[in-house]
Amino acid sequence: MHLDSLGMNSNVHLIGSGPFWIYGSFYQSVVHVGQDGNQQWPITKLVVEVGPNYEQPVTLRLRNRETGKLAWWTDGQIPPSTSTQTLILNSKTNTEDVGSVPGVPDVPHGSPREGWKEWGIFPLFSVAGCYTLDVSWSGGSWQSTFAVGR
Repeated sequence: MHLDSLGMNSNVHLIGSGPFWIYGSFYQSVVHVGQDGNQQWPITKLVVEVGPNYEQPVTLRLRNRETGKLAWWTDGQIPPSTSTQTLILNSKTNTEDVGSVPGVPDVPHGSPREGWKEWGIFPLFSVAGCYTLDVSWSGGSWQSTFAVGR
């Protein structure tokens, strides 16, 4: 999806389907973890949007395609102070940009434009491999597969 503007960003390219979208600049077919020099905590960041005008929860899971094991969503802290294998984005509680919050794996960025909600989310991968991002919401779902490594 292309939007002329979203919040303070112009010429926005979003990847996804239904109400769930990933900022194109954060979406990669190969995720290179450990680039910040921290091999012990291979965390990356995604900026995601829910909209337009969708107020129901959206559920995210990351699954290693070889082992079937779920990856973790963290609060982006090094080391993480919290983690979960199922992340639920709730538009009704995302009312403002709260900055980085230890213990919160889905960091609300608020509403960049009427009808949209934005989050920073932080997947943590325990091993390199191919992963599937499974996204589901009331009445639909979306999947994307990508590689994780160095």
